[in-house]
Amino acid sequence: MTLSKAFKAIVDTGAHTSVIPVSIWQGLQVDIKVKDTSFGGINNRPECLIPTSLGMVRCLLTDETGALGPELEILSFLAKTDQVPLILGFADLLSKFEICFDYGSGKAFARSPSET
Repeated sequence: MTLSKAFKAIVDTGAHTSVIPVSIWQGLQVDIKVKDTSFGGINNRPECLIPTSLGMVRCLLTDETGALGPELEILSFLAKTDQVPLILGFADLLSKFEICFDYGSGKAFARSPSET
């Protein structure tokens, strides 16, 4: 697998599906499942919906030391704009890791089941 450059993402434990801006996903090999769809947040008015495709994307997570996790295939909204952040949701991604929060120290991390 040829790797792209690394991107910082928002880990959203309340988001089911990851969201990838067009400038990131258009250069990747993606398996498009639904060509034209959209998603919205709390406000589902038509003018607030974001046009997307829905597809499977292969990725690796990395930490601040550069260590790579296992290859994953994740379900993602493939935004047709760059007006959205890169968001990692729990479907096919966070559901495969133990998510740890230490509010006292202000730290959080994801741990692979093989690390436990």
